[in-house]
Amino acid sequence: MRAVFEGDSGALWVATDGGGLARLDRETGVVESWRNDPLSPLSLSTDRVWSLLEDSSGILWIGTYGGGLNKLAVKRKKFAHYRNEPGNRNSINHNIVWAIHEDKEKILWIGTDAGGLNRLDRQSGRSASTSTTRGTREASRTTPSGSSSRTGAEPSGSVRTAAG
Repeated sequence: MRAVFEGDSGALWVATDGGGLARLDRETGVVESWRNDPLSPLSLSTDRVWSLLEDSSGILWIGTYGGGLNKLAVKRKKFAHYRNEPGNRNSINHNIVWAIHEDKEKILWIGTDAGGLNRLDRQSGRSASTSTTRGTREASRTTPSGSSSRTGAEPSGSVRTAAG
C-alpha cells in the first residue's frame, strides 16, 4: 500500500504498488477496484499507484509509477491520462508522479520524479511544466494523453514541498 485517502463522501481510497486502485465504501463495506487493462485506453494507466487527491470538484487525481497522471471522474468510471511524450515539450515532464496538490486558486501541482513540477490550471484546462532556476521560470503547454506528500507554490513564486 502506497497511500490512503479519505474522500469527501467518506469512502477510503487505497493506492497500491501493483494492485491498482481501490475504494472502500465504509457505510456498505463494498470494495470497488480498478486495474490496468492493456486493451482499454480508458482504464488505469498502470497498477502502480503512488499518490491520490480528490480535488474541489470531486475529480480523483491518481499519480502513478510509470503511467503518468490519471484523472478519474468517479461516477463515469473512466480514466483520462497525462503522460510524458519524449520529444514533446507539451507533455508532462515525467511519468513517475510522487505528489499532487490543489491550491486555493484550483491549480493542480504535480510533483514528478527527476522531471520537477507540473502545473495544471483547472479553470482554463491549460497545463504547463514549470522549473525554477536562479529566479527564472520556464513553462510550456501540455495536453492530456496516483501519497501523503504535499507540493505548493508560495505567492513569491518559490516552491515548497513537505512530506506528511
